[in-house]
Amino acid sequence: MSLALGYFYASAHWLALPEILPVDLDRQEARIQGMVGGFPRKQGHDWILDLNDLFIHKSGKWIPLEGHIRLRLYPARDPESVEEDSESSAGMSWQPGDIIEAIVKINRYRQGRNFGDPDWSLLFRRRGIIGNASGNQDQVELLYRLPQDSWNLQLSLYKTRQMVISAFLDSGQEFMQREWVELLSGLTIGMNDELPEEWDDAFRQAGVVHLLVVSGGHFAVLFLILRFLLRYFRISLWGERAFLIVVTIAYMLLTGSEPSILRAGITALILIAAEIMHRRPEWPSLLIFSAILILLHNPFAIFEAGFQLSYLSVAGIMLFNPIFTRWLQQLKLPRFLVTSLGVTFAAQLGVLPLGVQLFNQISLVAPLSNLLCAALIIPIQFIAILLILLAPFGAFATTSMALCARGLLHLLVSIAQVTASLPGAVWNIPSPGWPLVFVFYGALLLLVLSPETIFARRKKMGLVSGIVMLSVVMIIHPWPYQFEVIMLDVGQGDSIFIRFPNGKTMLIDGGGSAQFVSEVGRYTIVPFLRRQGVQYLDFALFTHPHEDHYQGVMQTYDRFPTKMVGLPRLERCQTLPAELSMWLSSLPQMKYLLLNQGEILDLDSSVLLEVISAPELVPTPSFGEVNNSSLVLRLEYGKTVIWLNGDAEADIERQILGRGYHEQDAQVILKAAHHGSRNASSAEWLAGIKPAATLISVGVGNSYGHPSGETLNRLDEVSSLVLRTDIVGSVRLCSDGIQWSYETVIK
Repeated sequence: MSLALGYFYASAHWLALPEILPVDLDRQEARIQGMVGGFPRKQGHDWILDLNDLFIHKSGKWIPLEGHIRLRLYPARDPESVEEDSESSAGMSWQPGDIIEAIVKINRYRQGRNFGDPDWSLLFRRRGIIGNASGNQDQVELLYRLPQDSWNLQLSLYKTRQMVISAFLDSGQEFMQREWVELLSGLTIGMNDELPEEWDDAFRQAGVVHLLVVSGGHFAVLFLILRFLLRYFRISLWGERAFLIVVTIAYMLLTGSEPSILRAGITALILIAAEIMHRRPEWPSLLIFSAILILLHNPFAIFEAGFQLSYLSVAGIMLFNPIFTRWLQQLKLPRFLVTSLGVTFAAQLGVLPLGVQLFNQISLVAPLSNLLCAALIIPIQFIAILLILLAPFGAFATTSMALCARGLLHLLVSIAQVTASLPGAVWNIPSPGWPLVFVFYGALLLLVLSPETIFARRKKMGLVSGIVMLSVVMIIHPWPYQFEVIMLDVGQGDSIFIRFPNGKTMLIDGGGSAQFVSEVGRYTIVPFLRRQGVQYLDFALFTHPHEDHYQGVMQTYDRFPTKMVGLPRLERCQTLPAELSMWLSSLPQMKYLLLNQGEILDLDSSVLLEVISAPELVPTPSFGEVNNSSLVLRLEYGKTVIWLNGDAEADIERQILGRGYHEQDAQVILKAAHHGSRNASSAEWLAGIKPAATLISVGVGNSYGHPSGETLNRLDEVSSLVLRTDIVGSVRLCSDGIQWSYETVIK
């Protein structure tokens, strides 16, 4: 009931949200002023700042903007040109309260452009963020900084966080490297911006990533340690309670006041107040009261995954822990094991339906990894507190403690990595949809709350069996798939995902960029594959060695199980990009296949997949020769055909037509070569294959002028429906063997 009221309360405050960035400012370079708010973060060499009190210089005057902008500052383009004593120096640190002026490129947040993507515009607007901006640190000028002797709460909290980091870094410089300090900071104050990617993935797949987010467990451990220390030094009961109240409030502020932190902190304060008044609060009252306070402070917290998962995990523990405890006691397990497993199973069950909907993963090893990792949290946090308290006395007082912390942290990471690497540790599951999520939670509540007289035990067991069977069927998917081809939106690049009727999967190209560091594989393709319920890729290939095609394939292979990689004939080429050469040399010989013209790939007996063109690259090819070395693929399913041409240009199209490839009776889809460039999709080619629809993968507002107006005119002349990722986002094509159907992300 409280959540429903919270939803309507948030809806009533909808008009209070700031408007998104005006269209005329989108993708424009602008001069802005603003105050640094929140906690500035450093990721590698970049700074990430939230700017409040915004002004933009337009038409010769400063115009105020409502809302915040998230600004990423890259290192100076020419560090030698920046004076060391300049306040705009690239080495400068930013802090809350700074007023800065910067020349940046501003962007609007957009709705998701691939199937299952969140609506980024709505998500950030609820947080008061109207857009993002990027610039270089040498183009930022510090206009004002708070005096040293002034007091500001946000600045004091920020400096305290930095003192904690410094205490950890200085405690044992020989063995407390930055990544270990980041992990220790994440476990104590929730700061883990620079964790190694492989650690972060291991924690997620092992189901223990919640340990890196401050929540009720961290408060419980902190209270346990502090109460032990206070009673050891014989502090009075009133003094102990007063101290815990102060620490709770300070800890909430220090760790960022996220919904999970507020829920745990408010609950802790209520428990202390109840102890003072000799009252015993009921857990539903605790949850409802804390939720009401959070939603009064921020009505839109109800839409945040952290808020939802935090309350569901606690509700799961309260509702299901007694049931799991009774079951585990029947196994005659030790008491500590019964308690630990009961809490773990109950919390996991509480967040399971929503977790699958939001993150598309189930960690089957989560109970084991939580049981092992949770046992390390108390000693790690105890040592962290001692490191902070002993920091003023120098490294000689903290070295042994830091060594113990490093050992425990190493053990924690090892447990996460080992459990995450177990066969079948993680299952990717498609989002079941909100109606099914509510059905699952309704069934779980019916199991727990209904009296035996109303809902007989036999019926309860039947309901449990039904839930389990439905879950298994969703994972196994015993019925045939449609033949499905999805053109992903990867910006100015190409990426095609194919699922065959027998369930096998294939990735053709993966996007990327030669102009900037692209992580399209990590942030676009891998999340997409998980949302599709793909456990592994049966086949992945890139059509030719240009960055906007191969980078995403490399990144996906390094992060997602892939059985086989297909390669164009590039073994003689002497000018391959260094990153590609290194990656190719690391591939096991049994994991890749050089594809030749005329080769048939046997991924599904009902689909003919033929390599139509596969020219061998010469030792020092030109840009056009690399394009024309593209693998050209033709897929035929019943009376439907799709041509995937990479970046092959008109010369290759004429060669293919000259070998007799003309489409007569099939309904044909064409993936336009080279992003709709005028050098491809010739009139002769279009007349020969007669595409009913043409897919063009192209970046919004790209600097190449793709797709070419000439190409669009030629497609219009043959009445081919054009589907462009810069306009409609990702495109899903499905074939029943007779005709194609399609849907797009942006309608």
